[in-house]
Amino acid sequence: MEINDINFSDIVNTGETLLIKASANWCNPCKILQKNLDSIDLPIPLYHLDVDKNPLTANKLKVRGIPYMIIYKDKKMASNKVGVQTPRQLTEWMQAFVGA
Repeated sequence: MEINDINFSDIVNTGETLLIKASANWCNPCKILQKNLDSIDLPIPLYHLDVDKNPLTANKLKVRGIPYMIIYKDKKMASNKVGVQTPRQLTEWMQAFVGA
């Protein structure tokens, strides 16, 4: 699912635990991260933010390097990570926020 400058507040304000992945089409590490995300069963919804097309949201999230991931829980940023993560690292990270 896509998150962008227009729908960001609506999606985050649902209070649902969710993962936002900030990336760009030209970013090779972002492509590797996406493959790793595709290889696991995600316990929370994943939203894609194209930083080139959505500079307002990228700035609001303080994206300084990509790939950049943020877990939102209860309408607040709960955790973030920069760079490629292995499938195991991703699973362990997200599981810490499921049902907690």
